[in-house]
Amino acid sequence: MLRGRSLEIALLTAFLGLVLGLWSPSVFKALKQTLPVAIFLMIFQPMYALDFNAARRKGLKGRAKFLALVTVFYTLVFPLMTYAYFTAMTGVVSARMSLILAGAVLVALAPVAMPAPAFVGIAGGDVELSLLSVVWTFALSFIVMPYYAYMILHRVVHVPLPLILKALLLYIAAPFALGQTLRFIVLRTSKTLMPKVNKLLLAVSLLALYYLITVVFGASSRIIASSSLEVAAITGSLFAYFGSRFGLAYAIGKLTKMSYREVVPLVYAATGNGAIGIALSLSAFGPLALTGAVLAGPLVLVILMTVCLKLAVRRG
Repeated sequence: MLRGRSLEIALLTAFLGLVLGLWSPSVFKALKQTLPVAIFLMIFQPMYALDFNAARRKGLKGRAKFLALVTVFYTLVFPLMTYAYFTAMTGVVSARMSLILAGAVLVALAPVAMPAPAFVGIAGGDVELSLLSVVWTFALSFIVMPYYAYMILHRVVHVPLPLILKALLLYIAAPFALGQTLRFIVLRTSKTLMPKVNKLLLAVSLLALYYLITVVFGASSRIIASSSLEVAAITGSLFAYFGSRFGLAYAIGKLTKMSYREVVPLVYAATGNGAIGIALSLSAFGPLALTGAVLAGPLVLVILMTVCLKLAVRRG
């Protein structure tokens, strides 16, 4: 129920947060203090589910071209596109909206979304390739995110690099270490427990996500209400920006004569990890940037991933 209707629930909780935030802003001001816990719970389940053995099962044989393209996209092409997007949008919206854009930028610089392999599997693509893209960009993110965040954002907003590095350790390295430790313990105890524990953690992760969306939109409700046209413009621009990333990945996959099973994970490698972008946004820039990260991740990207899935299934 929670996963099958995740998009609808996310939209509903965002609307609910806006309404309740306008009605009682003081409540959401207090609830902002709980957001780090919610973010940690969101990230923990994907870190537990991350299967390195599956990613390296076939090594790099026959995968060099795919991995090279993912590397070029993540370390060069997508950051350049993000720079162009941020530069263009800061010339259109007010200075106050720059923080919302900063949150969206951090999602754009984040590694491949953790749910990507699940979408790829449903679409009939190579799941192991998709998992490889998640693991590889996850490793690269410790260099890519702080470096490009500073290069892109520092002329418009103050970029606290120590806070970003601290957030990478707190919200990526720590959940990863704890998640993989729990995974090892569960596997050593009983492999039949793996799906049960994962199911429980997934439910907790989704509930944490919906709670976070409600609080974020509630805390930012007055700003969103007073700048609704600008927020709508940013949301529309994010659809165009991420949509162009998906389209570019598809076009390059076709031009390099990849098979359908390879093209699908390449397209989903154009996503960004919303949870990691959200964590860094809150740590580095605060709740307003967090709003931009939520717009880019749990809303815009999830919609585009779902649209791509429906197109792939229809093609099949």
